[in-house]
Amino acid sequence: MKLIFFILPLFICFSTSAQVSFKEGYYVNNSNDTIAGLMKDYDWNQNPAEILFKKNETGLERKLKPKDILGFGIKDKVMYSSREVQLDQSEDDINKLSVTRLPDYKVERVFLKVLEKGKASLFEYRTETNTRFYFETDSRDIEMLIFKKYLDQNSKVRENNNFRQQLLNNLSACDELSTSSFKNLNYKEKDLRRLIFKYNTCSGKLEFSQQEKKRKKNFNISLRPGFQLGNFTVANNAGREFDFEQESSFTFGIELEYILPFDKNRWRLILEPTYQSFSSQKEFLVQDFLRRSGEVTYTSIDLPIGLRYYSYINQNHQIFLNSGVNFGFNVGDNELKADFVPSITKLNHLLSPFIGLGYKFKQKFSAEIRFTFPRDLLYREVYNTSNQKARLTTLAFMIGYKVF
Repeated sequence: MKLIFFILPLFICFSTSAQVSFKEGYYVNNSNDTIAGLMKDYDWNQNPAEILFKKNETGLERKLKPKDILGFGIKDKVMYSSREVQLDQSEDDINKLSVTRLPDYKVERVFLKVLEKGKASLFEYRTETNTRFYFETDSRDIEMLIFKKYLDQNSKVRENNNFRQQLLNNLSACDELSTSSFKNLNYKEKDLRRLIFKYNTCSGKLEFSQQEKKRKKNFNISLRPGFQLGNFTVANNAGREFDFEQESSFTFGIELEYILPFDKNRWRLILEPTYQSFSSQKEFLVQDFLRRSGEVTYTSIDLPIGLRYYSYINQNHQIFLNSGVNFGFNVGDNELKADFVPSITKLNHLLSPFIGLGYKFKQKFSAEIRFTFPRDLLYREVYNTSNQKARLTTLAFMIGYKVF
C-alpha cells in the first residue's frame, strides 16, 4: 500500500506539468487573408466556441471567436470553418425526445468541423446533447442534414431521416452512386464521409478529405523483459503468519496496447501475457525452540488486463499510469511444502489487481514499475479452510521495446 501512496502523487505531479500545447496552425481573417502561427490544440471532442492563437512562441495570445474569422486549422490534423447556420436544439437522449418530427432550429455563427471538401463538402457540429452534419455543394448553400429522433402519438421512438433524400437530390449526378447508396445510409460520420468522398472523386473535384488519410495504427506490440521481487506469506489454522525470504526472478512478457480513439490517444487498453516464477525456502523458529521448514514453488503465465493513461511531457517523453486485474494460469506443479501447514499443498492463482507507473521515450522504449496486490494462491477446490492463507505479493521492474 505504501507504494500506491508514492505512485499516485508522482503521477499527478507529471500530469499537471504536461499542459495542452500550441501546434503549428493558421486562421483565415474576414478579409480572406491566411495568418500562420501557433494554435492551442485542445483536441476538441465538441466544436469550440473560441480558439487561442499566437504568432510565434513569444507572441501574445489572441482569443478568436467565429464572428472574428472565416476559419482555422491545425497542420495535418483538423480544419474548421466559421459559418452562420441553423442549429438543431433537439436532444438525442431517448428520455428527452420531443413529440415533434421537425428540428428545433436557432440561427448562430459557429465553428463547423470540415470533414470533406470539394464539389460537395461535409461538416460536423457536435455538442453535449447531439451531433449534426451539414453539407453544401458548389451550387447550393450550406444546410443541415436533417435527422431527428422523436416520439409518435403512441410514444414509440421514430426517426426523421430526411437527410437521405437531401443527399439523393443533390448528389445523384454521380454514376457511381446508385439509389441504394442513399436508401440505407446511416447518420454517422464514417458513412457520410464515404459517400461525399466518392462523389467528389467521381466529379473530379476533391480539395480536402479525411477519407483519403490512412487510418493510423491503433495498436502497439512490445517485448517486455524484466525482473520482480516477490514476498510469500503463509498463515496456518491458528492464524500464525510465516514470511518466506524475499526472492527475485526474471519475467518476460509481450504487451498488446490498443489505442483508444479520443483525448489525443492518451487512453489505452493493455493486455500482456507474461511468464513469471517464484521459489523460496526458509526455516522458521516457532516459540523460540521449535524449528519448522517450508518450501514454495509457483510458476505461471500471467495475463494482466487493464487501462493505461499517458501524460505527454513533450514529443519524445511520456509518463503513463496503468491499473487493472491480473489473471494467472499455472505452469507445472505449484506446491507449498511446509510442516507447519500440512494441509496446504497445491497453489493456484485466480486474479489480483495491479497498479503501475512508467516512462516512454520516443514512442519506442519504455520502463515501468508495477505493484501487484497480494495473490491468494490457495487451491480452493481441494482446500477450503478460511483460517489458512497463502499469498504472493510482487513488485516488478520491466523495460519495453516496441516491435510493431
